[in-house]
Amino acid sequence: MLGALLLSTAALAAWTNPITSPIWRLPAPPGTFRWLEIHNLDEAQATGIFHVQVLERSANSPPAEFRSLADHIAITTAGIRASITGVASEKAVYPGTFDAAYRAWQKLEARGQAPLCNLEVAKCLR
Repeated sequence: MLGALLLSTAALAAWTNPITSPIWRLPAPPGTFRWLEIHNLDEAQATGIFHVQVLERSANSPPAEFRSLADHIAITTAGIRASITGVASEKAVYPGTFDAAYRAWQKLEARGQAPLCNLEVAKCLR
């Protein structure tokens, strides 16, 4: 119960410091590390739209054993700030799956149908 309360409280607190790193921690269930990687950090500072990949691994797994929860999410500054809890220590991952998902999003954007998350990342995972 306390863990759920802490997770909910963390999710409600918005990050107010500068967004200067491409790798950020996200709230996660106990025994799990969850993070996002921003793939367009410099551009996002100007446009307010971040293109991210969401990743997760078990606390008992080696750092190289992770899974992608979302290969690509386009998310606003407000959504990023509502989601991140601090800079993550994880390293950047090979961008192949992100790149393919981002290209698919760009095709949707060209048709005016691209999704844009304005909520916490957890609410945009589907």
